[in-house]
Amino acid sequence: MSYNIPSPYTLLSSKSASSSTTISFTSGISTNFLVYYVKLRNIVCSASGGPTIQLVFSTNGGSSYLNSGYSYAYKISASGGFNSGTNGTAVSQINVVDNINNSSSTGTNVNLYLYNLTDSSRQKNVFYNGVVFDDTDSSLVLDYGGGCNTGTTAVNAIQFSMSSGNFTSGSFDLYGVTE
Repeated sequence: MSYNIPSPYTLLSSKSASSSTTISFTSGISTNFLVYYVKLRNIVCSASGGPTIQLVFSTNGGSSYLNSGYSYAYKISASGGFNSGTNGTAVSQINVVDNINNSSSTGTNVNLYLYNLTDSSRQKNVFYNGVVFDDTDSSLVLDYGGGCNTGTTAVNAIQFSMSSGNFTSGSFDLYGVTE
């Protein structure tokens, strides 16, 4: 006997990085979903020194992106015993995961849940977690945290970038989540 259990996730768009300065999702975000899930897999960057993946929102389909009103906080726990946290208030982007590696054999993986994107009466919230291999001290690093944009205008596009360098490779998938 087989059961056809519907998935709560609907794939809306997939992007592949190849020396990409940004990865943008300019379609698929609509009032059809209250929650969105973005899966980043095997992300490799061009810069050394552990740059950060950053996220911004657009209210005009990606013609421009909001550059204020963001806050974030995240915690870093490493297998080498290193633990720390970082945050930002009233900044120009949400810092998602840092210490991104530029080695193709140790791609970074990140899961993000985005809430209230199309709700014009609430701020936009993000929860994320990621796994990074830090080649500076050969430790596995778990990043987890959250962020928001305090604006209430409906968001209809999102964009990822690196704090330095670009995305050498990796995949980005946007899903709508049925509640």
